[in-house]
Amino acid sequence: MNYVHRFFFLVALLLLLAGCTPDVPVPEGFRIEPGLSLTLVAAEPLVFDPVDIRFTERGATLVLEMPGYPDGEAQSRIVWLKDTDGDGRYDERFLYADSLRLATAILPYGEGVLVAAPPYLLHVRDTDGDERADAVDTLLGGFATGNLQHNFNGLTYGLDGWILAANGGNSGQPYWWGDPASAIDLRGQDLRFNLATREMERLGESSGGFGLGVDEWGQVFQTHNLEHVSQLVFPDRYLRGKHILPDHTLLNISDHEEQGLARIYPIGEQETRVNHPEQSGYFSGACGITYYGGGALGRQYERTIWVADVVLNLVHVDRIEPAGSARVARRLLPDRDVLASSDRAFRPVNLRVGPNGDLYVVDMHRDVIEHPEWIPDEIEAGLDLDAGKEKGRIYRIGRPRTRAAFDFATLGTTRGQIANLLHANQWVRTTAHRLLAAAELAEADLQRLRGLLDAESAPTRLHALWQLRLHDRLSTDELRAALRDPEPGVRENALRIAEDLLSDPAVARRVLELLPDADQRVRMQAALSLSRLPAEAFARHRSELLPALAAAAALPADTWNVAALTLAAQPAAAELFAGLVARPDASRHLDLLASLAYAGSRAGADLPRVLNALAAAELEPAAKQALLAPVTRGLAVATDTTALLPALRDLEATGDAGLISELARWRQRLGLAPAPADLALSRAARDRVGD
Repeated sequence: MNYVHRFFFLVALLLLLAGCTPDVPVPEGFRIEPGLSLTLVAAEPLVFDPVDIRFTERGATLVLEMPGYPDGEAQSRIVWLKDTDGDGRYDERFLYADSLRLATAILPYGEGVLVAAPPYLLHVRDTDGDERADAVDTLLGGFATGNLQHNFNGLTYGLDGWILAANGGNSGQPYWWGDPASAIDLRGQDLRFNLATREMERLGESSGGFGLGVDEWGQVFQTHNLEHVSQLVFPDRYLRGKHILPDHTLLNISDHEEQGLARIYPIGEQETRVNHPEQSGYFSGACGITYYGGGALGRQYERTIWVADVVLNLVHVDRIEPAGSARVARRLLPDRDVLASSDRAFRPVNLRVGPNGDLYVVDMHRDVIEHPEWIPDEIEAGLDLDAGKEKGRIYRIGRPRTRAAFDFATLGTTRGQIANLLHANQWVRTTAHRLLAAAELAEADLQRLRGLLDAESAPTRLHALWQLRLHDRLSTDELRAALRDPEPGVRENALRIAEDLLSDPAVARRVLELLPDADQRVRMQAALSLSRLPAEAFARHRSELLPALAAAAALPADTWNVAALTLAAQPAAAELFAGLVARPDASRHLDLLASLAYAGSRAGADLPRVLNALAAAELEPAAKQALLAPVTRGLAVATDTTALLPALRDLEATGDAGLISELARWRQRLGLAPAPADLALSRAARDRVGD
């Protein structure tokens, strides 16, 4: 290599190294994954006890402070942080709203901010333009106010215009303010509500944790202490009054568990929960779950879930990948975490993606973060629970490069909002989506949205689809085209939209056609959407629906496909069971058959059909016993036994001990005399024991 070549090689190498060097030094005591930068953007006296951070469409940075944790005395407040010199760090603090009880979460909405302030949901607004809220409206009441770690939180705006909230583990009976009769019993479930239509419903089983993560397709992820990442596979609205075998649809999706715990990698001297020393080195204080769709941290961080652990002072990253109808969370970094600190007072309680795609880490900064309810009294006596209340930090995770700041002015017009639906950052798209949903759209705006239905970006197509639906301007042809979209996430959402339009035969037929879709999650959603058919519509489509469900049964299915097919077939579960159990390949579909048998047997009139079909089936006795077990679980004591006895006797006549034992439980629940075969087995067992 000559000198000229060496010179250019060294220049290129220096440029490469410069591109890999953070624009600011990593704060002392922290380790950040190479290729990322960590910047302290706010600290006391600018911020104290922060638990949430949000960015408004006008460029304001709002931080929710919770000085009342854990004693519950001081009330929460929202402060407005400003960067007046443009250096990327905040340097001024203004009080936006105070006296917010023990608020846990905020969300920009309308001309103000929604505040989760148990027992209320509040809407605070600045009506005179002085940058301080002067109007407070109470929207909901009735939320539980128990342990502060478990109050409702995680306000998140959804594609369909509904707002999601994590229950936090408490129950509560929220109601529309002024209308106590509208109360619903959360029963440990999360919540969703629509402020425009004043609708409210349970979302699904709550993990009991702090925060929600929602991806670009609207899929919901949760966290709680030891189980750092769970997915709500499908929501509660599909289950009302219907019966499936899983108790709920919340699934732990981590693939890196060791005997129920997920290993993480703290640095420096390790700490553990004061009441659970066995959890040292594993997730025990998971919180602040956030889906990263910011488009700015590099390809490897796209479609990842970030979860903080406040006990071990770090932030963990998992890649989210398809796994049948659900998702799986795979560790992104094999033997380390993306961010870790040796400072035991670093308490990352929350994470948020910002307008530039950077990730903000909310550090409550406390010596003791565990709530005293969970600290043994003898240990609590030696702790200062208030240590750190005069502190608080906000960090920004980014990439070491210079880029233009997001132009908030583009969110000021409907044309700019529509253009921003093309943006790579999920925060920008979602903010534009929220603003458009509340706007009056001209015909030109609607035409621009229709043009985005063919955009190259699948998330953009999805936003346009939902906007047209929210404005009631989506045509049947446009919906049918979306049901054929090459992206599974778009097809899944189109199926959700189709639920309100199933009275249109063309739409219903297209939904039926998606039951054998190539994507397992789309197949699940097609069945779920069909489960929303009213009784008269089900009867009208019965001749098409049951064969389509039977055909779908031949495809690979997991627990959630089975549950969805069962829900879709519920009015005729016994009929579908009878048809499938008589097929030569019935033994290949035992999971679905068990689910259908359980659902069918819950309708007392259908139980004889289930039992007769099972008695006549060419299945091994062990398989028949397996199908009977879930039916036993749901067996009603008041069942009319007249039509059941012939099938019971036929099954008992097989002489199989396992089958006879299962049927003995039936006879006991139904108040029937023991079967001769059961008595004979009992006597034989007695004699064997006595020998």
